Amino acid sequence: MAITSGFHNSINGDRKYGADFFALFFGTLIANGVFPNPSTGLQVTANSNMTTSVKAGKGWINGYFIVNDGDYVLKHDNADGVLKRIDRVVMKLNHVEREIEVLIKKGTFASSPVAPSLQRDADAYELALADVLINNGATQITQTNITDQRLNTSLCGIVHGTVNQVDTTTIFNQYKAWFAETTGSVAGEIDAWQTQQKQEFDEWFATIQDLLEGDVAANLAAKIVDLERKVDSKFTEVDGAIAAVDTKVGNHIKEDKDLGHVWYLGSSGGVNDLLVNSTGLLPWVNKDAATLVPKTGASFRFVKSGTNTGAVTVKITDTVLGKSTAVYQVLDPSGKPLTAGAMANLGPYTLCFNGVNFFLQGRGGGYYQGDIIKAQDLVNRTYMATNSIDPIDINNLSYAAGFMHSEIATINGVEYAFAWSSSYYTGQTFYCWDVLTGKMLWSMRPSGYSYHTRIIVYNDKLYVGVFGKDDTTALNGYGLEILNPITGTRIALVGGTVPSSYADRASDICLWDNGPTKEVLLLTTNYDNKYVWIARFNATSGSFIGVSSNLGGNHTDGIPYRMQTVGDYIFLASSKSMYQHKGVNFSYTGKVPFTYEYQLLGLAANNAGGISAIHVYGVVYVYSTSLATLSSIGVIGQECSGLSIKGDLMSYANKTGVYMYRLASDAKSASYIETITAPCDLSNISTVDNIGFSENAVIPPLYATKFLAPVLSKTLKIQR
Repeated sequence: MAITSGFHNSINGDRKYGADFFALFFGTLIANGVFPNPSTGLQVTANSNMTTSVKAGKGWINGYFIVNDGDYVLKHDNADGVLKRIDRVVMKLNHVEREIEVLIKKGTFASSPVAPSLQRDADAYELALADVLINNGATQITQTNITDQRLNTSLCGIVHGTVNQVDTTTIFNQYKAWFAETTGSVAGEIDAWQTQQKQEFDEWFATIQDLLEGDVAANLAAKIVDLERKVDSKFTEVDGAIAAVDTKVGNHIKEDKDLGHVWYLGSSGGVNDLLVNSTGLLPWVNKDAATLVPKTGASFRFVKSGTNTGAVTVKITDTVLGKSTAVYQVLDPSGKPLTAGAMANLGPYTLCFNGVNFFLQGRGGGYYQGDIIKAQDLVNRTYMATNSIDPIDINNLSYAAGFMHSEIATINGVEYAFAWSSSYYTGQTFYCWDVLTGKMLWSMRPSGYSYHTRIIVYNDKLYVGVFGKDDTTALNGYGLEILNPITGTRIALVGGTVPSSYADRASDICLWDNGPTKEVLLLTTNYDNKYVWIARFNATSGSFIGVSSNLGGNHTDGIPYRMQTVGDYIFLASSKSMYQHKGVNFSYTGKVPFTYEYQLLGLAANNAGGISAIHVYGVVYVYSTSLATLSSIGVIGQECSGLSIKGDLMSYANKTGVYMYRLASDAKSASYIETITAPCDLSNISTVDNIGFSENAVIPPLYATKFLAPVLSKTLKIQR
């Protein structure tokens, strides 16, 4: 242990101070980090290749400073084909080399990588500027791959003096959007103060040599006292500014309960006459009036009880004031009275008052059957919402449901969207809507059975695999439900031919070319007993015409749960391996084991007559019908699932949205088209089996466990 102090007058040269001592001294006054002005100081940015740039700025480490006067380019090593890594860009105080460096600390390859640790010992001290995710197969770094660590006080931080800066993180996150609009003058004053402080600091730093002459201790003590006085004065000004902001925030909250807030209100009444209760939330023109009138712009949201059968009216009662409004008509976004079916039972809706009537908000693109879509409405809107379906009980998010299976099919020249949702608490619901207009056509819930497979539309009939949960359906454990796709009317509910004691679920269905009439193949399994059967359903006769023997003995790498046909071949896939069968006897011909356990998250026939599978780490493998690996295609994103291919279009989903590609004629390569952003909340645990899409539309497979997901289809504007 030792005690160090200074500065002291030198007598006969017994007090000599080196650079390390000055650094020690300055380190007690100024904390480590990057200087806050400009806001881009030492920021790490992407360059659309495998390099990043560190912007101009200044930094401080343990009493030593670094100045970067321009973009400093760093080159990252190439990505791995399978695994990811995280590189860390750091400022390194290197005592051995006697300098502060800016460099890349390369991460370690892993499926779930972590950033390298910082060195902080006698030889060096590092601060992290940013963490850079290098995805597997990546050929460029985007800004979304970069995590800025400059504000992380444990890794870097912002330079400040002996009095710690106020932690405004929580306030900033809560009010930053509002702050930008309402506190411009305060922000300008703070910016001016910061500029002045920087100027004063630079002037003080430039005069440090003069302070170190003569009575060093006295000079520094006097300077510190003066600096403390100035800091105290400025913080008094900041406290005043914060108080002003708090006052504005309070006023913002109090004024009219705020026209900018859309409150949730309870509703009752009939299907066409809404009765809404406001507990003092909505703003009124005159609270003392006998009949209340909402202020123009007042909005509220509610859940509709019952589907409307015609025009809709609304009356609001303020339970705090004990008064009500007159009866107002509810109009659509174009100012027309609502028609039957415009507001679905249990649908969440928002109404806004224009001074005369309430207008229905949030109706997707706001288009109805028969409406003319104006050309300017499509400008700069690559996609527009055409429906708002919410499969979630908004009163209890634990009841959340999502679309793991969907399909878009054209019938008589009209595109229709089909999807079914499933929730452990609320059961299942099947939806159908017109893609172009967004009009809901039908929805239904099964009784005594549950949906279990993808959706197929063939010869104007809709097929879905089902599993009988009780004896009322006589499904013999599994079967097919056949529906009229436009009306939702059941054509048949056909039980299978395998005893339920041997098949405990319908795993998948697909179409099979086997003569002039395509057949619907139904994959049935029993995981506990490792039983696997394929049942054949003739679409013309409307009945099952045969079933395979138990194929489970061939599936040594897990019982398959996905099925796809290519010509006479039938491919079955588990999470560990893809199996191949052939012909009406479903003869086993071989398998392809996957590189990693649990890697398969999608299976689809491609445009070149082969089979493609998607890897959880963002790689599409292309196989021939002889099981030869033809190529691997690196695609965007991780935890990809739901591979679907129609013609030369290929799509899949991950947590952030649906990605679309165009396949080459040999299916060995693909060109990126676009991303349809949607918070899909998918992972390798919650995966989607298939995505309904066409060249004009897509259904994001929203798995809404954490949020409401009202937009479930989007339509592409005319491009060709």
